[in-house]
Amino acid sequence: KRTKEAQVMGLDPANPSTVCLEVHIENMRTDAGTLRHVRLVHRGGTGNGIIAPSRVISPPEIPILKQGQTTSIFIGLTFASATDRDGMVLAKFDIKSDRGSSPVEIRPSLGELLDSPNSMSQSEFDKACTELQGIHQRITSVVSV
Repeated sequence: KRTKEAQVMGLDPANPSTVCLEVHIENMRTDAGTLRHVRLVHRGGTGNGIIAPSRVISPPEIPILKQGQTTSIFIGLTFASATDRDGMVLAKFDIKSDRGSSPVEIRPSLGELLDSPNSMSQSEFDKACTELQGIHQRITSVVSV
């Protein structure tokens, strides 16, 4: 589904920095009121090493959302760079309507930034683990003084 949605939005589905989100919006007003001109507006601004989107595909405005009504929208994000640190990518939005504005932050987890999982057998996994070197290894040594 990610590949199809990315292509429809004109984004590169092979880019590991591309994220497609399906968002469900529901009018939960208790006064039976209608929301008008519901839209998602991207806000810029980052800091402290946060990676912001370099490209944002926002959905079209929802003209009217009656009380209790739900709709789904798709948001396409391509972040400026890929990262292996969880929580370092951030997209800021305002959800606006005739009733005001609410800030929203989207922080995709590392799992959402990965392509579909690679399936392998237990023996393939064990073989791959024996070939790894580096930070996954734990070495303990005793030093006497």
